Amino acid sequence: MVLLLTVGPFGGGPVWLFAFPIIVAILLGLRFALISLALNVGTIIIIGILLQIGHIDWDYSTINPIEKWVVIGLNFMLLNSITTISIALISEGIQDLLMRQKSMLASLEKSEEKYRILVENANDSIFVAQDGTIKFLNQKTEELTGYLAAELIKKPFVDFIHPDDKQIVVEKYKRRIDGEKLASTYSFKIIQKSGF
Repeated sequence: MVLLLTVGPFGGGPVWLFAFPIIVAILLGLRFALISLALNVGTIIIIGILLQIGHIDWDYSTINPIEKWVVIGLNFMLLNSITTISIALISEGIQDLLMRQKSMLASLEKSEEKYRILVENANDSIFVAQDGTIKFLNQKTEELTGYLAAELIKKPFVDFIHPDDKQIVVEKYKRRIDGEKLASTYSFKIIQKSGF
């Protein structure tokens, strides 16, 4: 209000008056933005009163200055309210979206940890092959094959399949890649580090 009175109602003051609730909306949310809009209404009313009683003069002579100020003030507040409330709602929506994303990420991390523990402690050999190479294997696979994970990761998975089963495993792998739905599990023999 001081800036508006110093610069004048038609100088740079209205720019700051307009920006104030928008900045508040971004930083503090809708509730405080509405309070700042109410402060703007009060400021415009006070300036209207000061214009009416002659403490503020227009920079140029005008007929019906108070009526013009009412029209200017109403238009100003309409645009300021629409802009401020829109920005506040968008800002709150973005903040809500970020909070939900953070919550989902925490949930996903918990779930991932639970399944990692389950797979690591399984009594069956579990490994994941992608693009023809081994990407993951559990401790039971290390025990059964005699290989350490570092020896198998990034190696072609077919190199560790017994020759008797290699053709059927490769065929099933290709069919899955092509999108065919197959039985979820099947058995095959692997070559251990010892050669058996």
